[in-house]
Amino acid sequence: MSTPAEALSGFMERQDVIGQTYVRAHWCQRQGATVDS
Repeated sequence: MSTPAEALSGFMERQDVIGQTYVRAHWCQRQGATVDS
């Protein structure tokens, strides 16, 4: 079992990746919609 600090660090890293992926997908979707219309 990792320490709370390590667990939190790993959790934040995962959240950051998830956030980046979501923002990138959302931005691409918006750009695509803007270009298409």
